[in-house]
Amino acid sequence: MIKLGNILKEHTALSVSQQKVNSNINKLLQEQKQSKNNLNENWIDNIQYIADFAGLIPVYGDIIDAINAIVYFIRGKFFEGVLSIIAIIPGVGSVIALPFKVLFKTLGVAFNPVMKLGAKMLATGQGKSFAKTFTDFCIKQGKTKELKSVIDIVKTHNNTILDFLKPLTSKFDALHNINHILIPNFIEKSIQNMAKTGSKNTKGLIDFFTELGSTPAVGIKSISKDIPDHIN
Repeated sequence: MIKLGNILKEHTALSVSQQKVNSNINKLLQEQKQSKNNLNENWIDNIQYIADFAGLIPVYGDIIDAINAIVYFIRGKFFEGVLSIIAIIPGVGSVIALPFKVLFKTLGVAFNPVMKLGAKMLATGQGKSFAKTFTDFCIKQGKTKELKSVIDIVKTHNNTILDFLKPLTSKFDALHNINHILIPNFIEKSIQNMAKTGSKNTKGLIDFFTELGSTPAVGIKSISKDIPDHIN
């Protein structure tokens, strides 16, 4: 029997997730207005509707937090995107996120260009390559200790991370051809476009974490000597 308390708890969590998505989208729209760049992402205009309707569909309800992470990647905010994805991994999200937070904090502003590069590479199927670039950059910045902590935690929980991301990718893939009675036809295309963006980014994350998890954490050293200290 479903308890009323559980229903209310899930509803509250869903509302918080929707608020985060809407806030992130509003920031994206403001940034695009200021830069006068056109993302050609039709789904952005209807993201509030996507969040609302996704919450009404049980099989897709838990994808809302992932949508928020995808928007971070579109904004070029690799740090926030990775932490958003990690945070929603059941049970171990906060444990995995901690060494990433420490590493990103110690890298400071030097990591900003790399963040934007990483977001672009994830969306274009270069997650594996970015893991190597990311590793080399951290080493060249003298953050081998912090990097080792990240690699260790990824190795320890790699199966959990991948077991979470793979079904998430499948859910985005399922939304490519969504046809649901609760969703008006005029936003179905927006949802489909969003799903394609989500699939690309989550697949990029799978490659990123797979490569990072296979990186030797003992006696770690630079893989590519031609990686610059700062990436423009």
